[in-house]
Amino acid sequence: MDKKTLLENLCRIADGLVAFWGRDYEIAIHDLSRLESSLAHIAGEVTKRAPGAPATDFLINHLSRYGADAPDVRPYRAQGRHGEPLRGSLVYIKDDKGVPVFAMCINQNISRQMAAIAALEDQIRTTLSGVNSPVRGKVSVKR
Repeated sequence: MDKKTLLENLCRIADGLVAFWGRDYEIAIHDLSRLESSLAHIAGEVTKRAPGAPATDFLINHLSRYGADAPDVRPYRAQGRHGEPLRGSLVYIKDDKGVPVFAMCINQNISRQMAAIAALEDQIRTTLSGVNSPVRGKVSVKR
């Protein structure tokens, strides 16, 4: 498959997955032949980047460290520009010689999940704090 067709297919996959998963997700497709403006396509708005943006420091450092043998990274934790917690995965798309030509970066803003966990933990602590208290009065349920 030629590179242009491969990119078109990756873009369709990214758009479809983000439409399915929702607003907390983003998939960025990077063309590794031009790291200074590698962002070829982005589905979602988690990081607020646009096509033509450079590769992230994480991607550049990973490629510098491993070169053509760069392994996929999944999952990892990161922070967005404004400190929001992110969960990500990095998947390399390789040509028929095994050389990475694209990187698919999947990002999830996990702020809402972390807030839900904190609320549940607080509710559990509150609920359990009264478990060993002496019962005062009678509780009855009318049906």
